[in-house]
Amino acid sequence: GTMRTKNINTEIILCLSPNNNISQSLTRFGLSANTYNVISLTVADTSESLAGKIRDLKTKVKADLVNDCRGFQYDDYEVYDVYGISKEELSVDSLENSVITRIATKV
Repeated sequence: GTMRTKNINTEIILCLSPNNNISQSLTRFGLSANTYNVISLTVADTSESLAGKIRDLKTKVKADLVNDCRGFQYDDYEVYDVYGISKEELSVDSLENSVITRIATKV
């Protein structure tokens, strides 16, 4: 398909959003001066290009970088609110599956 935004960075942020409003997506998922937890996604054509991008990221970010975000902490209630997930839905499926379903089925 074609991209709905001007570059791959904003396209990824839009894809994370529960709706198709890029302004809301950037406000909700973009960085601000108060951002202290970040998940970074790097897109590259080759493994050499990826390695270079990761090296570049490490020189620019003044924080601890990890390769695994499975220990990342988030506020469940904020996720419920952002994606419109009910307690009833969570009685039959996991929070992660509910979020993935919202993202995958967004038109």
